[in-house]
Amino acid sequence: FSCPLLLNSLRMDGTMKCGPLPLSMAILIMLASPSVTFGAGAQCCDQSSCSPLRDPKQLFQCTNTTWSQLTQTFPPAWYLDPIVANFGMPKQCSQGNRTFLNCTTDSDCGGFSGACVPKVLSPLNVVNKYMACCRHCVWNMQFPMGSPIQVTIGPVKNSSNELFMIPLLDCTTFPSEWSSLDLNKDKYLSDVEFSAFFTSLPNRQLVAQGMLNPSAVLRAADLNSDRLLSYEEYVALRHFWTPVLISNSGPAPSADGAIADGPLGGLFWDEEMVSVWVTTANNILLRLYILNAWNSAATREPLPGEELDFAKSADLDGSGRISLEEHYFRTFADIDGSGELDPAEFRLSLYADNLTLANGTRRAARYGFADHDVDRSGTVSFLERKRLAADANLDGAIDADEWRAADFPRDPEVFAQHAAGNGTIGDSIGRTEYLYYMMYDYCTLGRWQRYNPAN
Repeated sequence: FSCPLLLNSLRMDGTMKCGPLPLSMAILIMLASPSVTFGAGAQCCDQSSCSPLRDPKQLFQCTNTTWSQLTQTFPPAWYLDPIVANFGMPKQCSQGNRTFLNCTTDSDCGGFSGACVPKVLSPLNVVNKYMACCRHCVWNMQFPMGSPIQVTIGPVKNSSNELFMIPLLDCTTFPSEWSSLDLNKDKYLSDVEFSAFFTSLPNRQLVAQGMLNPSAVLRAADLNSDRLLSYEEYVALRHFWTPVLISNSGPAPSADGAIADGPLGGLFWDEEMVSVWVTTANNILLRLYILNAWNSAATREPLPGEELDFAKSADLDGSGRISLEEHYFRTFADIDGSGELDPAEFRLSLYADNLTLANGTRRAARYGFADHDVDRSGTVSFLERKRLAADANLDGAIDADEWRAADFPRDPEVFAQHAAGNGTIGDSIGRTEYLYYMMYDYCTLGRWQRYNPAN
């Protein structure tokens, strides 16, 4: 193990340790880091046309008729569905000396009849590239690596009793769910209206057992920090929490006390939850595929290494818990899957969604791109986003309670060594101190394995 260049320093005994360079030099080095290419190229297509993504709300506006028709088809064959063919998908030659090269007609392939065929696209690629507005309608299993299994609805025919959990995967019902919660029809949920979310199982049971904190859930779901829950924010939460609803099981109990009083208020997945979900999802798909005479070999349980990779890749901060913030950042905000948000992706995220004031008027988002981009690299990482998500009281700094609630390292020394302690707002971590923490985070083993205060 060695530290990145900008963090290396030498102890008196000659051993290496991690410590930040002067701030000006650190920022200079971080600015020199390469950034991702702007623009994700994703589109929202329906049966008549395709359009590029233009605003945050569009990502959650799946065309029900198009989606419902597509899901009547075997997912690995989605790219061959007539609906998808209308999206203007690329084609390639399947015969002759131009095999695998792009084509428009058979003549481009040497005249072989039927040689110009659609390029094979995985279900994940069909959704991400052509139906980006329907990302909330699928749950990516992350494995196998080349063509990850996608969990979604399908025709249940006359065996609805066998597949009674399928409706929970039906994104076309999300608007009616929302409408049943939005009692005053103002298009936003107050804390009183949102309380109905916890009246059904398993949420009611999790709250009663001290496993889930309703206030923490509402705050986490409020991605633009306007103290209200929009439809899009609700759908992001619903998508994240669907595996819990289907598996009827939450995170494993903690020996440290009530999970609801701990980090994230119980709104997270742990490794056990991931294990339960992948098994449950595979069972659902297996029954669905057999019922429809589809190839059941297209779904399977993960290998041990694949399940571990799933858990680790979704745990963006290495804390051992997968939060709603991590899920939204990775599944919806990071459109091109680069691991960071460029300005275009940020503009399309709910972080940039306009605020709604008490009188119903709208104004610019509370936090813009520059507020998120702590290291001035031109992109926003999850760790940069986490700084603002942790600031519950919106005072611009993270105090010890906010630090713990947001699932930062549990060792109190990590907070104490980075806190400002300037006597104005108490011991806290402001923007400058957080930049040093980002360097520390990058340099610790916590980026590759779970933080362990005992070490």
